[in-house]
Amino acid sequence: MELELRQLFRYARHWWWLLILGPLIAGGAAYFAASRQQPLYSASATLQVNPPQTSGSIDFSALQGSKSLAETYRQLITTGTVLAPVVDTLKLPYNVDALEGKVSASTVGDTQLIRVSVSDTNPERAAAIANAIASQFVAHTQARSADLISPYRTTLDQQISQVSTDIKAAQSRIQQLEAKGTDTTADEKDELQQLNAQLDQLQASYRDLIVAANEMDRASAAAQTQVTIEDPATAPDTPYAPRTMLYTVLGAFVGLCIAVGGVGLLEYLDNTVKANTDFQELFGVPLLSVVGTVPKIKNANEQLFVSEQPKSSAAEAIRLLRTNLEFAAAIREITTIAITSAGPGEGKSTVTANLGVTMAQAGFSTVIVDADLRKPSQHRIWGFENDRGLSTLLTHPNHPWNWVAMREVRTNLAVITSGPVPPNPADLLSTDRFRDLIKEIGRSVDIVIVDTPPALAVSDPLVIATSVDAVAVVAVANRTRIDALRQAIANLSKGPVRIIGVVVNRNTGRAGEGYYYYGDYYGQPEDMKPRPPTVPPTNLGTRDAASPSGSD
Repeated sequence: MELELRQLFRYARHWWWLLILGPLIAGGAAYFAASRQQPLYSASATLQVNPPQTSGSIDFSALQGSKSLAETYRQLITTGTVLAPVVDTLKLPYNVDALEGKVSASTVGDTQLIRVSVSDTNPERAAAIANAIASQFVAHTQARSADLISPYRTTLDQQISQVSTDIKAAQSRIQQLEAKGTDTTADEKDELQQLNAQLDQLQASYRDLIVAANEMDRASAAAQTQVTIEDPATAPDTPYAPRTMLYTVLGAFVGLCIAVGGVGLLEYLDNTVKANTDFQELFGVPLLSVVGTVPKIKNANEQLFVSEQPKSSAAEAIRLLRTNLEFAAAIREITTIAITSAGPGEGKSTVTANLGVTMAQAGFSTVIVDADLRKPSQHRIWGFENDRGLSTLLTHPNHPWNWVAMREVRTNLAVITSGPVPPNPADLLSTDRFRDLIKEIGRSVDIVIVDTPPALAVSDPLVIATSVDAVAVVAVANRTRIDALRQAIANLSKGPVRIIGVVVNRNTGRAGEGYYYYGDYYGQPEDMKPRPPTVPPTNLGTRDAASPSGSD
């Protein structure tokens, strides 16, 4: 768990600018958008769905059903049937579809209450719309209930009207017959008797129909679900939106989430070498040292940070590299070592020069050979002339190596520059003369450090690797791609070549990402104290650094 947290902190240190920029941009955009919105006001009216009643008391089963009915009514409130009359009545400046987007209806908890809310830029208009919708929905439900019983009541009213007409006709005929008095005939007397009996029947039927109509009205009223306005809407005093601060905080949070996701994606897609890369598993070689970025390097000679900044973490990392080389030499002797890299500009020449200084400081007689015959760098780093060097020795086999060696001002250290750049570097390095020359120098000093061209750029390092005891590969943190480094190591491993490890250069992490340095202690550790040279300094050549010129 500790390693995972350290990894997260490393990602945060590396991508801090993105983790800050993401919330700032998203929060600023949310603030800008919210501040430009018009204030919105919300007004609400509350309706109650009354359950049907039976025999003067509340039917509790109907009360439970009214709750589900309230949910049905809630969905009906926002339909065009209810909203269209409101738009026409209030002469609103938008159509039914626009009004539907401004209206919401919800049941209040587990009750029979329905809250109708309206959002608008005008508080008075929001309240007026909410009350109009509530009133229109009450009228709509009443009209709907009336429409349901209308066919039955119409039929009953027709029957009542017909019976009433028959009663009036019978009474009129009876009056005509009774007006004749004694002049009525026997047939008229029989007719009068039948009409009186028919009238009694019609009157009885009329009474029954009236009773039935009253019962229908009473039953319909009792079974009808009533909707009433319990709390009309009032104009709000303050807007509910936009909530600028809340939107800004949410926008910043979303921006942070996006930034974190982006960092995770970038790290997942990142295929470059890191200080914490498992080199043994990926490349089959160990990590020798992690050299941090050295600040304040303006000139070529300031690349010797081991001398210029001896207490820096980068200088300590070079000393750690020297110590690890000593450990590797304990397993199998290393007299000559080549320093290369996968691509150009990865700092192999700087590492070579500083490693030479630390070797000399530790008492080893050291020679640095610039075998990069294409783009040499050692003469610029050390401030030497490059009129003669390795290419001169390869083309003049009768001259000894110390004829071109330039003794540095420090004890036990000499530099053989590349010399004039030849037209055929690979051919010169492939000759037996180069191999014999490296062996000859190796027999004269403790350690020979050979600076080579990049391994993936030209074939020169592959030739040089077969002429030395070991090879170290330099890679730049967060720049050298893993597949490039793997290919470089694979190319160098074709043949009897010993690759002792990788040096991670220009690491921006703290103290080499987990390596402990003694940078806070002035002075060197015990194993880095100078030791007596194995070869007298006079064996490093007679040409002085202050006098670079000489004769062929």
